[in-house]
Amino acid sequence: MATRNRPVSAKASIRASLVGVLLAVSATALTAHEFLRREDAHHAAHNRTRLLAETMALQFDASGVSESSDIEHVCRTMLESPSLLAICIWDGDGRQLACEGRRPEHAQMLDVVRTQRTSAANNDAHFWISHEDLSDDGPLDAQFVSIGVGTVSEKPARLGVLLDMSPMLGGFWQHFILYYMPVIGAGGLALVIGAMRLHRDVVQPLGTLIAAASANEQDRTDTSAYESHAELGVLAKAMHSLKLDALTWKRKAEITERRSDTRVAVETRRISRDLHRIQEAAWKDQLTDVYNRRFLEEKLPDVFEAQRSASRDLSVVMFDLDNFKLLNDSEGHAAGDEVLRFVGELLRQNTRTGDFAIRYGGDEFLLVMPGLPAAQAMVVADRILAHFAQRAKMMVKVRPAPSLTAGVASIVNNQPGTLQEAMEMADEVLLSAKQAGKACVHLATRRAGPIKQLRLARPA
Repeated sequence: MATRNRPVSAKASIRASLVGVLLAVSATALTAHEFLRREDAHHAAHNRTRLLAETMALQFDASGVSESSDIEHVCRTMLESPSLLAICIWDGDGRQLACEGRRPEHAQMLDVVRTQRTSAANNDAHFWISHEDLSDDGPLDAQFVSIGVGTVSEKPARLGVLLDMSPMLGGFWQHFILYYMPVIGAGGLALVIGAMRLHRDVVQPLGTLIAAASANEQDRTDTSAYESHAELGVLAKAMHSLKLDALTWKRKAEITERRSDTRVAVETRRISRDLHRIQEAAWKDQLTDVYNRRFLEEKLPDVFEAQRSASRDLSVVMFDLDNFKLLNDSEGHAAGDEVLRFVGELLRQNTRTGDFAIRYGGDEFLLVMPGLPAAQAMVVADRILAHFAQRAKMMVKVRPAPSLTAGVASIVNNQPGTLQEAMEMADEVLLSAKQAGKACVHLATRRAGPIKQLRLARPA
């Protein structure tokens, strides 16, 4: 069984919205700042390593060394610089003159990067290799610059350095302390201040207003608590005014009730009867004094559904006047109205209490008979047809005289899903009865297949 969601209070919604907005703004600001910080840190670190590599190249040029032993000595000396992991020298033909590293793998990594990624057309370049080469030393940067070393100065040599970027980029926790903690602290302070203001200016007055609305009518609403809040102050004053009005009218009603007498009770009953007559008039056809189509559409679908749900029968009989147009054309509409009034009278006299006689259209009538099987409904319809045929010959002079044709359908016999479907079945079989010669009753036996009719024989 589905559980009903508990209603959410306005106070909880306001608080949740405030926290959600703060968290969203804080997360966006921190994410954007971290992205920009990392980009700036990378650019700054690359510039520093490039300057460091160019400074080392100038030192080599200024030292004037030419022997391999001297070059190796200078390289070992420079290796003492912080963040420098490896330094290598290659001559103009690409032969390695010296290569020193804090660990052998550092020198080997710098030589591999130089072999794979440098070209003659790109003499000065740096390579960010933190994502391709994993190292315990953190993110690394390889820089290559041109130098002149002693006897090889006619073909500029190349100097390569491998640097540890970690000290230059800075640690997360250091940045967390310097930036994130102040931002989080300021956000938390803003949240606390906002929550306090929200509680003082909105939540607390709103709770007081709700308590006042739920209090007894005789309790006065103190509007002074809402003077600092325009909207809640207006609501409080309006609610106070409504409570006073309700109390005043309640007292007046009690006084009126205590002073009521028999005359008032009689007048009340008369008004109720008048209202009932007005309602009945809205549902009655003025000419025939049977129910109209409005009553059929508003009330009878519920009657049909109640009968069908309780597995009880309900019969629908559709009547149609034959030769009615000929009567109107020959003797006038006054004669036609008299015949219609007679049909309404016949339907009322030949039905039980609880049956419903309806004028469906101009010369179409309908009987809805709850609890009556189709076979008995055919007997009732045949009796109505017989009475009408006897009287119609004396009422009018036109020949052929008007007659009635009927079609019958029921819940048990035809299994309709709705009253409208039952009426359609009765109307279909009514049409077939008119085609078969008129002045007869046919029973519809259609359920899901083709239409069949049963004709009820009537003595001549």
